[in-house]
Parts: sequence; structure tokens; C-alpha cells
Amino acid sequence: MTNTTNLNFIKTANKLQ
Repeated sequence: MTNTTNLNFIKTANKLQ
């Protein structure tokens, strides 16, 4: 996984929380 994908995943997780 690239850093961009990681950031995208974190952003999505943040939205769910």
C-alpha cells in the first residue's frame, strides 16, 4: 500500500468515527 492509500483509509475511518 502506498502512503496515499494509507491517508485515504485514515480519512475514511475518521469520517466513520
